[in-house]
Amino acid sequence: GDTPRGVPVGGIIDIASGFVNVAALETSGFDVAGSFFGDASDLTFGMLKTGTMSFNIVYTNVDELSEFPFQNDPSREDVKAGEIGRPKHQFKAALAYSGGLFDVRWELLYIGNQVARNISFDEPDIVSPDDTGTTLYNDVFVSKTLDWFGSETMVYAGINNLFDEEPPIAALELTARNEAANFDQYGRNYVLGARVQF
Repeated sequence: GDTPRGVPVGGIIDIASGFVNVAALETSGFDVAGSFFGDASDLTFGMLKTGTMSFNIVYTNVDELSEFPFQNDPSREDVKAGEIGRPKHQFKAALAYSGGLFDVRWELLYIGNQVARNISFDEPDIVSPDDTGTTLYNDVFVSKTLDWFGSETMVYAGINNLFDEEPPIAALELTARNEAANFDQYGRNYVLGARVQF
C-alpha cells in the first residue's frame, strides 16, 4: 500500500506478532506389560478341573516429568511427577477364568500417592490434606454365554469399586479442575446386562 506521509520509504510502519511456543517438556520413565495363559487345572494345582485362566498386568513408572515455561531457562523448572493426575506408580491388572459354569474376571487398578500442590515450591504452611495416599480399586464381573434359538447370548453382571473406595480428600478439593476425575466418584455400583449376537 501507500507509505504514510512523513515516513521514509522502506521504514517500518506495522508489526504483526503471534504467540511463539518456547516451552519445553522433559520426561523419563518406563512401562512394563506381562501376561500368561494356561489351563486352570495346572495353575490351581488341580482345584479347578476344567477351563483356562489368564493374567495381564500393565505397570507405568514416571521417574521424571518437568515443564519449562522457557526452554532456555533451566532454573524455571516446574516438576510435575507425583502431582495430582501424574502418579509416579500406577498399574492395572486382570485375572480371568473361562470355561466353567461361568466366566469370571477380576480387575485391579492401583494409583500411587499424589500431592495436590505444586511440588516445585516449598509450602510449609499448608494445613489441609495435600496428598492422596495410594488407591486400589477392585472390579469383578461374571458372565455366561448361552445358545438361545440359534443365537449367541451373553448375560453378565458386575460390581465396580467392589470395596467402595472413597476418593481422597485432597482430590475432592480439586472438583473445579479435572484432576478429581482420576478417582472414582460414584462409589460401589452394579452392572447387569446382556449382549445378543444374531
